[in-house]
Amino acid sequence: MPIIRLGGGVLDARGSVGGQTIRKGRSGHLLQSRRGPLKRKSNRQARSHSIFQRLTQYWSNNLTQAQRDQWKRYADAILRKNRLGQSVHLTGFHHFLAANTLLLQFGSDIHADGPERLTLPKLDPTMTGQFNFVTQKIIVFFDETAEWVNNVHGHMYVTMSQPHCSGKTNFNKSFRLTGQVHGSDVTPPTSPQTFDAAFPVSNGNKFVLKARIAEDHGRLSDFFRSTFDGRSCACA
Repeated sequence: MPIIRLGGGVLDARGSVGGQTIRKGRSGHLLQSRRGPLKRKSNRQARSHSIFQRLTQYWSNNLTQAQRDQWKRYADAILRKNRLGQSVHLTGFHHFLAANTLLLQFGSDIHADGPERLTLPKLDPTMTGQFNFVTQKIIVFFDETAEWVNNVHGHMYVTMSQPHCSGKTNFNKSFRLTGQVHGSDVTPPTSPQTFDAAFPVSNGNKFVLKARIAEDHGRLSDFFRSTFDGRSCACA
């Protein structure tokens, strides 16, 4: 479904309707024919679809009404940015889905209760990284004093954009999970942490890292990007 912003005409629009897709390019908004899938789903896509189906059924069949009300209460208190940069309220189901999708992708159990703290976790503007072309490893640095680091229910999930040539400037698509750091009140994680790259990277390629903080099983921060862009001149 497209998102359209009005005001003295159409100010902005993104998304698909019918057989057409609206997107914004350097020269303005473009209307293109919507493409159907050209190949079968990959194993990664099939797993994501399976997780979505499982959580949808769990929300309808396993959660109590009191638990759904907890997620709604949290959703009503939290503002998110949509693709047009507008502040909007998501539904309780959307928050439940986002939080538990990450938990399941990394082997944890579904968390049914909605968050008690009606706030978002703080971002980490210091997060940065290095890349080793020989080992194809990403080295991620983060703030060891952040609240999530000393919280057994705290996590930092890191995604990586698909690498492109150095002239590429738009990295808003094709991000893939590449690693996670788990907090602990006994042995907190130390910076840096090292992950396998989610995509193969060639010398001279450029990519960015994007992460979000999770706390208390259901509170997810907004995404924040690294100050590192993956160009060969900045890599280890």
